[in-house]
Amino acid sequence: MPPESNTAPKTPWLFLAYLILCFHHFGAVLMLHFFNYPGFRMIHEHVGPVFETFNRRMLPFVYLPAGLLVAAALALWRQAPAGLPKRWLAVSAGLSGVSVAATFGIAATVFAGLPATGFTAAIERQLLPWSLGLLVLPAAGAALLALGLMNHYLREARPVGRWLFISVFALLFYSFGSSDTEAQVDYAYWPFIGAADWLPYRHAGSLGIFLGIFLIPAFLPILLKIPLIWLRPPGLSKGLVLLSLAADVWVFYITATYFVPHIQVPLDKGYSLPLITEFLHNNFPMRGSVILAMYAVMGLLFIKVATARAKATGKANNYQLTANS
Repeated sequence: MPPESNTAPKTPWLFLAYLILCFHHFGAVLMLHFFNYPGFRMIHEHVGPVFETFNRRMLPFVYLPAGLLVAAALALWRQAPAGLPKRWLAVSAGLSGVSVAATFGIAATVFAGLPATGFTAAIERQLLPWSLGLLVLPAAGAALLALGLMNHYLREARPVGRWLFISVFALLFYSFGSSDTEAQVDYAYWPFIGAADWLPYRHAGSLGIFLGIFLIPAFLPILLKIPLIWLRPPGLSKGLVLLSLAADVWVFYITATYFVPHIQVPLDKGYSLPLITEFLHNNFPMRGSVILAMYAVMGLLFIKVATARAKATGKANNYQLTANS
């Protein structure tokens, strides 16, 4: 067996899946804890339709990826070679498992009863400490260790280019999770929030928290991709980096020129079902479809970097074997 099999997974696809799902889960649980729960407190009028829709949308966009994260972690643990630090992987996978178990065992159980009770003060007092301690913090630890695993895996690349790529990758798929919670789960129940609850719901969360956990991580990759064009790791196609940057610029442009001034700002002033309907109708074709394409391009960029790394390591090993012989 060639030496490279001891320094990297036989295929980067399994590692890619674990990384995507790990960052996705972190983004999703962080969004739930710091953004959804404050808004839930303000919903009193139509709790049944709102939380029934919330629970139904959580299944494919939060619960399913969480379950797949555990499966990917177990599969990667079984197939990971010695070169990928198994202790880091074990701790990262274990922390992910704790967060996922709490997602199903605690959060999902509480959410199932919300259509009947609403998000009461008593539920909030019970849920928030468990959510922070068993969902958010373990997911954060798993994501930090995943960054370390990426750094180790791509260690042959130059540090600046390597960390630019790692940062863009992590922020993008973290935002995948936070935006799934926002766009795929929350937007779906907006039409059911009553007019009396709308403004308290809209203004429940802290603007600073929203910027810090959602908006800045979503748009920061635009700035990071600019130096990545010239400082990219080996194997990274300049054309694909430019394509990904163009997608980012389009999302920023359409958000700043249409969604914010024509939809979000008026909705900050009052409830409007026609505006919400227009928003739901246009969000995916004008913005969501481009974001999905951007995720696909970033996954392809990772595969290209991993493939180039494997080839370079294989050539180095062959040269060393030839020299030794």
